[in-house]
Amino acid sequence: GEDMEIFLTADVLAKTKEFDVTVAGVTGPEMVITGADVRCIPDQSLDSAMQKGPYDLIVLPGGLYGAPVLVASDKVGGFVRQHVARGGVVAAICGGNWALMKYGVFKGKRITSFPYFRMLMRQFDVRKEWKIVDEDRVLVDGKLISSQGPATTAEFSFAIVE
Repeated sequence: GEDMEIFLTADVLAKTKEFDVTVAGVTGPEMVITGADVRCIPDQSLDSAMQKGPYDLIVLPGGLYGAPVLVASDKVGGFVRQHVARGGVVAAICGGNWALMKYGVFKGKRITSFPYFRMLMRQFDVRKEWKIVDEDRVLVDGKLISSQGPATTAEFSFAIVE
């Protein structure tokens, strides 16, 4: 799940040498345990990363464990809203796209996600402010790159690089 979305994406971006990749921990710089019980030590806390910006790109992974953390974080929401207001690119996969909807960004854009999260997104989007797409594995709509989930992580990573 989210472990693949984090590590494969970070690896692909870092190997291009065009990206200076920073993995920020939402709750701090302490070790995070993913839904697959993989241990990850972020490069820095989100607070520290926010002070070092602005960034050209923010990537939001998903996962059944990770997405609710993103959705519940006002700090991540504020960081993403400021980034989008500055014209920055956001790439979100799986439940990361549900978080984008909760933050109120990219209204009117085409967006996809993992089937479970698309269901939650449709329940949330009662005003039909986003164009939730089922069939596309990866979507690029302006400054938004969205993807379905773990099985589409490689395609997602390559779309970011393009």
